[in-house]
Amino acid sequence: MNTPENPREHPRVWEPGEAVQDARTGRAGRPGMVSRRPEPYGNTGLVVGLKVYESSHDMVGVIAGFAPGGIVRLIRPTGYAWSSPWTRVRPATDREKRQLAALAKLHRTRCTGLAV
Repeated sequence: MNTPENPREHPRVWEPGEAVQDARTGRAGRPGMVSRRPEPYGNTGLVVGLKVYESSHDMVGVIAGFAPGGIVRLIRPTGYAWSSPWTRVRPATDREKRQLAALAKLHRTRCTGLAV
């Protein structure tokens, strides 16, 4: 183990290709690597960032997070945010994903003239 000359330095220098064990999960991996795969909400299959259709508002949105009690927080590209029970949400179809992308493009186009 490398000992630092300056006590504020990190005492360990990682060698290239060296595997380390994650203290939380116990899995081996490279240092500084963060899991990019979001954790699913229970056994619902819903994850943050998933494009979904919400039936009570009849709108497509992206999951922004979860609240206690099975509530899903949703957001649209325009910034409109709302909450809904997870039972009212289903994954978006390809057509609904295209609709969400078109809405985001339209919102970007409209906002370019507003920049100061």
